[in-house]
Amino acid sequence: HGTRVAGIVGATGDNGIGITGVNWEVKLMILSEGRSEDQVVEAMMYTHDMRKLYNETNGAEGAFVVAANYSLGIDQGDCVNTFTMWNPTLDMLGSVGILVIGATADQNWDVDELGDIPTTCTSDFMVAVTNTDQMDNKVISAAYGPKSVDLGAPGNGTITTSPGDAYWEEFGGT
Repeated sequence: HGTRVAGIVGATGDNGIGITGVNWEVKLMILSEGRSEDQVVEAMMYTHDMRKLYNETNGAEGAFVVAANYSLGIDQGDCVNTFTMWNPTLDMLGSVGILVIGATADQNWDVDELGDIPTTCTSDFMVAVTNTDQMDNKVISAAYGPKSVDLGAPGNGTITTSPGDAYWEEFGGT
């Protein structure tokens, strides 16, 4: 999943090979966050610390992280009452200049009713996204939520990079 998302974000363009990402010259910081809340928060805090160091040293150290993608989550998770470390950590990322993009679940349900992390986290520095098709219609297998989901973006049938120096014709994720 991460290789495919990285290709969408930053595959080199205008080189006659494969596909082109949204930003041809972006630098990516790939972190393996694990699955527990503590592991995810640790990865988020590393990103925070690198941006904070960059800010404090006028760019001499650290990393100029402007956005973080969280294509992970906890289906039907509760960001306020159960997984309480997510919102404050997202706010800390925002405090140093990092915007977080979080994907909804790959299930057809209302996250406002059933929950989802990070989609239902209330941080002002998190944008929740659902999956749309080429006609900008919500994909049936994508979650939604009038209160929590901020926007939809094309994700169905996206051509992107794939492990093993290949390209996958049908990547359909949020």
